[in-house]
Amino acid sequence: MQPDTTIFLVDDDPAVRDSLKLSLETYGFTVRDFASGSEFLASGDRAQNSCLVLDMHMPVVSGLEVLEQLAVRKIAPPTVIITGRADDSIRQRARAAGAVAVLEKPFDTTALLRAMRQAMDAGAESPP
Repeated sequence: MQPDTTIFLVDDDPAVRDSLKLSLETYGFTVRDFASGSEFLASGDRAQNSCLVLDMHMPVVSGLEVLEQLAVRKIAPPTVIITGRADDSIRQRARAAGAVAVLEKPFDTTALLRAMRQAMDAGAESPP
């Protein structure tokens, strides 16, 4: 994963979003942040070299619903799900929807970077 990677960060908690954005920008990433799944989907914002960091539990449009809507549009960005409540059911549902990794909050930047690398590597291996 290269520093020119664009990270799409979607989380309804402004403190989490601001903290993650600052951390990732410190590592040289371009971060485009969104306060909701609806806002992200409406933006039409896409980048070739990108990774989606997506909160699982958001009002109106959940992280899973975002992934399902992206799949309908035939868009499958490398995705890391972040959640405050990760159990086996959530992990299975997230992976079935296309997420490569699931991180439970709180997590450190190293864990997020490792999960993003895993997602980007998996995305590079999958056929277009």
